[in-house]
Amino acid sequence: MAIAQDQFDIYRLDAYEGQIGTIEVNKVDSGVAGADIPFGRAVVRDPVTGNILPWATSSAAWDLLGISVRSQTGNSVQLPQYGSVYPITTAGYLAGQNISYMTNGAIRAMCVDGALAGNIVSIVNTAGANLGRLSTGDGVQIPFLRWKDDVTAGSIGWIELNGIFTASGV
Repeated sequence: MAIAQDQFDIYRLDAYEGQIGTIEVNKVDSGVAGADIPFGRAVVRDPVTGNILPWATSSAAWDLLGISVRSQTGNSVQLPQYGSVYPITTAGYLAGQNISYMTNGAIRAMCVDGALAGNIVSIVNTAGANLGRLSTGDGVQIPFLRWKDDVTAGSIGWIELNGIFTASGV
């Protein structure tokens, strides 16, 4: 007699930071990481080298290049961990590696302060473990980005990028 599976969420979180959210058409670009960049974080372009850099405390809304995508082709710095609090702060791309970042499509990201569906996304710009993560609280507001679902503080939620344009036209 077969055993029926009745717990489909066992050993599974809602999602991981930087996970592509749908199989719809997504635009994912690539470049070279100019520094270590965690998954699911806002990224900018280095105006001197053209490399991709993590969001900085001095970054502005027009600097946003995209959101770093969880790599599906290489090893991450740290394997995913399970638990009630999302513990990964170092999984991502190392400086010098090729990085993928989404400029158009649906992606999962941690919401630091929690959000309701439709809230404007802001990017945390204070130094620390959450720099470059997304929120609705203090930070740099990105008016054309909205949370697609209700998400509790410290949990993973959906955002949909509908094309990102930088001031430099890159």
